[in-house]
Amino acid sequence: PLELTKDCVRTYSAFARSKGLQLYACIDANLPDRVCGDPLRIRQILNNLLSNAIKFTDNGRVVLRLRGLETRDGRIDLDWQVSDSGVGISQAQQQQLFDTFYQAEDATSQAGAGLGLAICKWLCELMHGQLKVVSEPGLGSSFTLQVALKPVPGTLADCPAFSPGTPAVYGRALDPLR
Repeated sequence: PLELTKDCVRTYSAFARSKGLQLYACIDANLPDRVCGDPLRIRQILNNLLSNAIKFTDNGRVVLRLRGLETRDGRIDLDWQVSDSGVGISQAQQQQLFDTFYQAEDATSQAGAGLGLAICKWLCELMHGQLKVVSEPGLGSSFTLQVALKPVPGTLADCPAFSPGTPAVYGRALDPLR
C-alpha cells in the first residue's frame, strides 16, 4: 500500500505543480508492508480520483491520505482519501455523481465522458469495497476508497514485480478482476 500510494502521488506531481497546487500524501505508519489485492485496479481508482481533484482545483492543495484499521477477521480496512480545496459538489450533484455519463453542470469546460467515477465505483464494488464522497460547494471535496485486504508475509523489498497481463494477486487468479 505504501509504494502504490507513493507512486500515485509521484505520477500526478507534475500536473499539480503546473497548476500551482500542493500535492502530498499523509500515510499511516502502522500499515502492513504487503497485502493481497489488485494493485492495478486500486491504482486505477486512485489515479482517477487524483486526476479529478487536480482538474477541479484551481488553487490550494490536494491530499492523499492512507490509513489502515485491522478488522476482526484479520483483514486490514485500507482507506485512501483524496481531499481537495476545489470547487466542491452540491448535494444534488452528489446523488448522480457515480452514474454512467453524468457530468456536473459546472464542469463543462473540463468535462470528460462521465465514465471515470462510474467505473471506479464498479471496480470498488467488485473488490467488495466502498467509494464515498463528502463535498460542499466552494469548500472542496473528499473521496474515500475503502477496501478490506488480507496482510501477507514479507517486506517491501521482496514484493514481486508485476507486468501487464500478470495476475495481480499472489498465487491465485482474480475472479472478475484482471
